[in-house]
Amino acid sequence: MRLLLRILLFPFTLALSVVVGVCRFVCDCSGAVLGAIATLLFTVALLTLILFKEPIGTLTTTAIAFLISPHGIPKLVGWFIDLLENLNGAMKSI
Repeated sequence: MRLLLRILLFPFTLALSVVVGVCRFVCDCSGAVLGAIATLLFTVALLTLILFKEPIGTLTTTAIAFLISPHGIPKLVGWFIDLLENLNGAMKSI
């Protein structure tokens, strides 16, 4: 019975392994690019605060810079990819 279940789950584990690998690669590449953009946005936010003394624009730009930095949305996506990887490991251990 267990062998039959493993045979039935093999296509799903194979597809999930490929999806996790591709998502991990895309997340790493986009994290590097978004980190550079976040640094530029934070610099713009500081210049906005210093030159124009506009705190609302500074807070908005800083919030956007945090969301696209490696500690914002990419961290959330990495957590979701880890969940998919754990699901794949659980299916392989059957």
